[in-house]
Amino acid sequence: MFSWPYVVISLVFALANIVFAFVSLRRHDPKAQLLAAAMISAAITNVSYLVSIAPSASLFLVSFSSSVYFASIDFCLLFFFAYTLRFTELHSSSVFRVVLVCCAAYGCFDVLALMSNPVTGVVLSYEQVGLGGGVWQYVPGLLFLMHLAFCYIVIGLVAVALFLKAASVPSVYRLRYLSLLMVLFVIVALNAVFLYFATDSMPDVSVLLYSVMCFLVYQMAYGFRDSNMVREAQSMILRNMETALVLFDYEDRFAYCNESTGGIIPERKRNRDYTFSEFVADCSFNTALVNLQENASFQWKTKDANGARFRRCDYQVLKDEKDRVIGKLFVFFDSSLENDLLTGFQYQSSFERALESTPTAIVYPFAVIACDIDRLAQINSLYGRDKGDLAIQALANVLRDLFGKRAYYLRSSEATLVVIAPLSSIKEARHALEEVRDAFSEVDLGFGQLSMEGSVVFAAQDDVSLSDAIALALDTLGEKKLLDPQSSHSSLLDSFAQTLMESDLETDSHVRRTQLLGRRLGERLGLSESELTSLDLLCLLHDIGKVGIPMEILNKPGRLTDSEWQVMKSHVEKGYRIANASPELQKIAPLILHHHEFWNGMGYPDGLSRESIPLLARILSVVDTFDAMTNDRPYRPAISVAEAKEELARCANVQFDPIIVGEFLALLEEPESRQVIQELSGADRGADDAPFVAPKSLESLFTDNAPSAESCLRIAEYSSYSLGDNMRIVEIDDAFTRMTGYTAQDVQDYGLTQLDLLPPEDRDDYLSLISSICAVDNEAYLEHRIRRKNGSTCFVFCYGRDVYDAVSHAKRTRIVISDCMESRSMQIIARRERISARRSISMWEDSARRDPLTGLFNREALRSETEAALLKDDGNVLFLILDVDFFKTYNDTYGHPQGDELLKVLASGLSETVFPSGIAARMGGDEFAASVYMPKSTSLEHVHSAVKNTWERVSSVLRDYDQSASVSLGASYSPSEDRSSFARLYREADKMLYEVKKGGGNNFRCF
Repeated sequence: MFSWPYVVISLVFALANIVFAFVSLRRHDPKAQLLAAAMISAAITNVSYLVSIAPSASLFLVSFSSSVYFASIDFCLLFFFAYTLRFTELHSSSVFRVVLVCCAAYGCFDVLALMSNPVTGVVLSYEQVGLGGGVWQYVPGLLFLMHLAFCYIVIGLVAVALFLKAASVPSVYRLRYLSLLMVLFVIVALNAVFLYFATDSMPDVSVLLYSVMCFLVYQMAYGFRDSNMVREAQSMILRNMETALVLFDYEDRFAYCNESTGGIIPERKRNRDYTFSEFVADCSFNTALVNLQENASFQWKTKDANGARFRRCDYQVLKDEKDRVIGKLFVFFDSSLENDLLTGFQYQSSFERALESTPTAIVYPFAVIACDIDRLAQINSLYGRDKGDLAIQALANVLRDLFGKRAYYLRSSEATLVVIAPLSSIKEARHALEEVRDAFSEVDLGFGQLSMEGSVVFAAQDDVSLSDAIALALDTLGEKKLLDPQSSHSSLLDSFAQTLMESDLETDSHVRRTQLLGRRLGERLGLSESELTSLDLLCLLHDIGKVGIPMEILNKPGRLTDSEWQVMKSHVEKGYRIANASPELQKIAPLILHHHEFWNGMGYPDGLSRESIPLLARILSVVDTFDAMTNDRPYRPAISVAEAKEELARCANVQFDPIIVGEFLALLEEPESRQVIQELSGADRGADDAPFVAPKSLESLFTDNAPSAESCLRIAEYSSYSLGDNMRIVEIDDAFTRMTGYTAQDVQDYGLTQLDLLPPEDRDDYLSLISSICAVDNEAYLEHRIRRKNGSTCFVFCYGRDVYDAVSHAKRTRIVISDCMESRSMQIIARRERISARRSISMWEDSARRDPLTGLFNREALRSETEAALLKDDGNVLFLILDVDFFKTYNDTYGHPQGDELLKVLASGLSETVFPSGIAARMGGDEFAASVYMPKSTSLEHVHSAVKNTWERVSSVLRDYDQSASVSLGASYSPSEDRSSFARLYREADKMLYEVKKGGGNNFRCF
């Protein structure tokens, strides 16, 4: 009967009961306190039972420990019963409260009888059994049978309480109560087996079950709620929710789906043999657009008995804490609330919210195509909104027919629809837009031909996000609507253009010519659709600031004076302010401001140079100048196209970007461009026209020969006028009108005062200064700014004193102002400021053109300088590309800092080798290039020798630094009679470099 394994197990169970009892007490919950008491009683039961079956124990010890054993069972069951009533929330029932009190009363009686049994023997008697009489066995009496009956009654009452609770709760919550019933049934069954079938050598296993019961009760009370119950509830919720769920495991095999997937996965396919790839194929997901290797959210169209149905699918790749894939989950939402009911397209706002959680879900490359119906407001007004809705539906159908399931569809605004399609190039995207435009124009709804405007944004790399691409497409579409004469959005531009044409009669034809040539040049340069649209707007409005230039200056037949030229130059700043005041035109405002900057920094208004000038402004500068030279102007006749081309080539790298000039000259050679020039100019200006002397710069087309900047003699213009009360101007002279622009009639009509001549921001300081001077003196002498009638300002020296006017018998203030803008001191100050500003700009621009590691030119700077050299007629260009052999291995072996030092050595050697006739640049990584300008008379043998000499000298410099380093070189050559481009030279040299590298490197080759 006594066995050491049983003893060890009992002691472990007893210790576990004590531990769980303390854990329960720390919850500070009445139920937990009752459960803790039951656990302590179960621990006492285990220990006392071990003592009662100990070998060679005395009769008194066996009797006492048995009494404790049976009494602790009473306590355990009573505490457990009280706990069950609270656990099942039946403790408030009056019936069960009475039953509990009765059980507790009898339990106390039973415990007293058991504890008195060692002395009285009224419950149990004992006799020795076995050989030698070494083991005591109890003989039950009537009270012991009553004790057993009491225990079974308490267990039965617990079972009744659990059963009643299980019957009253939803099925998902019944498991926690039914599990306890099963535990009680097992305990009673094993206890009955021990009582009626046990042998003398068999220990009472049912004693351990009281401890097991306490563990399980604790788990059901506090653990089940956090695991099993929630898991079961989640399972039931998932099965019955309307949102469809499909789950695949880490092996891409079907794992789970709920009831709402009936229309997505047929019943016959819901098995382990159904794979992820088969599911994607069956659903026809657009894997060309949506990346299913990452989390994604996309639109999906299905068909059921009720017709087409749109769903939004949220796809998630489930991973564990070690970033291993453990499953793939599809969640399908009914997107009827997120989709436009008219078109079936998802609302853009809804799509962007979903995109925030899955920004990397899109597959590159892709194109965003935005479409907007022309004259929709007019259609709604004339034919009713129903007809307008039909037009929107027709456009949506055209888009679906052309792009099908491979695209994603959004509705942005009233008549704007957006398509996101997996197209491979900008050319394909533009072709697709033209197909949409043609197909939509063929739709007949009974109220005339329909038309639309569209824009395209193509994203080939992940440096452009989908949200940015959509925003750019919509912005571009808005600009195109501004340019569309049929659109209501174009009224702003119409008013601007009409105002400008009233000032300059040549504006309309000039704009049409610059727009057409500018777009053709932009397409040749590879501008995006957004940039082309902005260029169209810029060509239309670049001279909008001329509305603020006086007509006598704008249409002056002769050359302009210096002062008139300063006024003329102010049109870029005026145009900037006009455009910047309109939200639709703010994008091109900086381009208007800088379209007269020069490549060498000698333009206006800010003296920007090279790449710091906005690209579109550089393009307009070339096209605008060409059109100005080849068409009549008030100040000079037109010149021939051939002469204009020569002038552009001569001013490349001085006034114009050489790359743009080179591309523009190549464009002019095309027959289509010649035809455009002839048609828009109205005449063919050939080379036989009057000769033309090319100016040094565009500025000399307008200005007379100004006095020498070093001349110290100036004739200062001054004006004298009088002020009356409250600083009101009462008398002026003729010079006043010339200096300020205000006439005598203006003075009378406007009631001008001295303060009206000052900029608003200067008035407070002026009044303060005048008050302090007049407090101690009757005369004032100071320098301040005057605001002219046209809004411009100038500095004046001002002298004022109070006088008595004998005619009006009143005190007057006599003012004399002298324009100091042309004074020697002011010119010196202005010149110093310009030099300082240009020096700062030059330093900034030079740093922008340089590679930060080596100090050489960067790729764009080398391209500009090479294109400028190619435009010259007095020499040829040798182009070199160098590459360090096995540079990655060198970095891996010696480290990146050592690799950087090697690149610096190579850069220094290459720069010294090609100087002074060439320039060197770092193209990126370990690739370098150089452009060498060579005389026309250079022979091919000398060119080959120069290539070889360059390779040998650079290789020698590298070997001096590191014997293991070597370099490969490829070269190309462009004679002056062969008008090559930078791209061609680079391509040919790179081909030669590839041949060298393929042969093992450490060599050179010339094209």
